[in-house]
Amino acid sequence: MYQHQSKLSLLDLPSELLIPIFEFASESLPTNNRYQLLTTLSLTHRSFLWPAQSVLFGTARLRKQKVAHKWLLATQFGSGNKYPTWDIELHGIQSGREGVSASTAGKVLDRAFGVRRLELADFGRLSAKVLEKEGLKTLTNLHLLTGFPDTSPTIISLQLPFHLQQLHLYNSPYPSSLLSVLFRKSSRSLQTLTLSLPHFAPAYPGLIASFPLIAPTLLHLILVHRPSPSLLALLSQCSSLETLSCNCSVDINSVIDALAGCTTLKTLKMELDWDLEEVLEGFQKRLTEFAGVTLMGLRTLYLKVTLEGKGVEARVEELVTVCEGRGIRVILEREAKISTGKGA
Repeated sequence: MYQHQSKLSLLDLPSELLIPIFEFASESLPTNNRYQLLTTLSLTHRSFLWPAQSVLFGTARLRKQKVAHKWLLATQFGSGNKYPTWDIELHGIQSGREGVSASTAGKVLDRAFGVRRLELADFGRLSAKVLEKEGLKTLTNLHLLTGFPDTSPTIISLQLPFHLQQLHLYNSPYPSSLLSVLFRKSSRSLQTLTLSLPHFAPAYPGLIASFPLIAPTLLHLILVHRPSPSLLALLSQCSSLETLSCNCSVDINSVIDALAGCTTLKTLKMELDWDLEEVLEGFQKRLTEFAGVTLMGLRTLYLKVTLEGKGVEARVEELVTVCEGRGIRVILEREAKISTGKGA
């Protein structure tokens, strides 16, 4: 006999499903609109209360002092102290913009728990000792866009409670010894490294000295600036690398040559906008004529190019054909070269 089955509504879904739904609905909204949406959802139905407030307090984009104060009040006197804050962004006032003071940032990190991602930016007086907070023991993803005023002995003595899986380094004046501390603590866990610091950055010597600690475990490497010869010489130690991403300022062919012996590379992302014909020709030779082991396992090529003539376009099409013949999926993004000439 046919039995009528009632349809499930949003109210019937468990919190485990409602949380990602609410995250998706609110992630791209401005801070005020996001707060209003999640607050309204939490008051709509009792089944929405926990997931909506989990998302509300799970992400803290604290780029203004008054917003940070509201967050502190909510976590001290309101219901926010029940929920972990998985993702925290703290932006300071060093650049002259309205931001969060160093003392307030310290209070936020004192109060937060369950943090998985942390972004620190533009602080002038924030001590690196904030990285010792107990609430950061679950931290796996760190974005450092700020320097620290601490002396080298203070940095070296840091007792970090976390083991990172992702580390993103930028052109910020953090001391060279900090990279040694971070790399040593995460030498067995770090999988993704973004290097957006030039060779003249204060921390670069620390990067060169400590890179061998994390090279064998790296799965994903993102290069934004051209690596120095000293760093290129160390890339052969990346024996487990699966994904390589290179900005347009990086000499991709030199990096591929430096990775000699790495047989695990599966995905390559290249952004090219100068000397395209020469670079593409060199890459194609490394893919075919040189038969280098670095590209033997390549399965996906993301190629972003700025087209500046029929010669370049023909070279791109030729490379795509070669890649497809070798079973390499090519995802191509073309950009027209912007003319700088004066209009009539």
